[in-house]
Amino acid sequence: MHMSKYYWLIGILLSAFLVVSCGKVVPTTTSTTTTLASRASTFGSGFLADPTDVVVDSSGNIFVANIANDTISKFDSSFTFVATIGATGTGDGEFRYPFSIALDSNDNLYVADFNNNRAQKFTYANGQYSFAFKFSTVPRGIVVDTSGNIYVSASSGLVKYDNTGTFLSFLATLGAGSGEVNNPYGLARDSSNNIYVAEVNNNRIQKFSAGGTSLWTLGSLGTGESQFHWPNDVAVDSDGNIYVTDKGNNRLEVFDSSGNFLSSHVSFEGVEQPLFWPIGITIDQNNNIYIAETGRDRIVVVPRSLIIP
Repeated sequence: MHMSKYYWLIGILLSAFLVVSCGKVVPTTTSTTTTLASRASTFGSGFLADPTDVVVDSSGNIFVANIANDTISKFDSSFTFVATIGATGTGDGEFRYPFSIALDSNDNLYVADFNNNRAQKFTYANGQYSFAFKFSTVPRGIVVDTSGNIYVSASSGLVKYDNTGTFLSFLATLGAGSGEVNNPYGLARDSSNNIYVAEVNNNRIQKFSAGGTSLWTLGSLGTGESQFHWPNDVAVDSDGNIYVTDKGNNRLEVFDSSGNFLSSHVSFEGVEQPLFWPIGITIDQNNNIYIAETGRDRIVVVPRSLIIP
């Protein structure tokens, strides 16, 4: 990962509508709306600052991690900007480079707080998010299984914690062999709690069981089918299809549940500009795909029907 990209946007003007309050959610009445239909669409321009990850909760609310201003932006299901979580700092509910985010089955929010060397959890109740706890790690990606166990891709490998942030085990250490990872970033899980890891330096996706057994690897360095150049994130839909943001090739690659190549996309019907530095990716309950496009400060939303008829 070339981290320098995130610092050359020194001249970026933060939106006047972003309201930050030390880890608390502050609502705003200003909004921008885009309607999702049978075409792809975008939202977030003017509200986002180097977005690197995106998640969608059970009500359709959308959360976006912004590393240029150390906040999490919240949008409702109609893509209207609602609130900001967090601020720059080292205190509880503050962030320094919040690269990745995740939700659990209760819509609690987890933040991989990269430059603070920790992860933080925020509990959800009555429409508000409140700081719950933090634990030390060196996080890049983060995901939570159906039992509440937390998986973190860290500088030391792939690490598993329980639902209180207590260390359980290393699922993978550093390396290039099967069962090893090299510069792991984005994580995903499927309905069976298998864990998928985007390995930037190995230019591959690796699938692990919840217990840490390597099940298969997918990809190599290149520009062809089933090849990657800095794969940054991975997501799995309800049918087990796998989606990879291939950042260095500025594209989305799609595979079936066995890792067989299905398609590759650099642009989508309804979106004028092609992908530029796509990093984070998630899929909602309706199998719509959300891509955090760092290079254009926006979220691209694609109905699955445009990718898998």
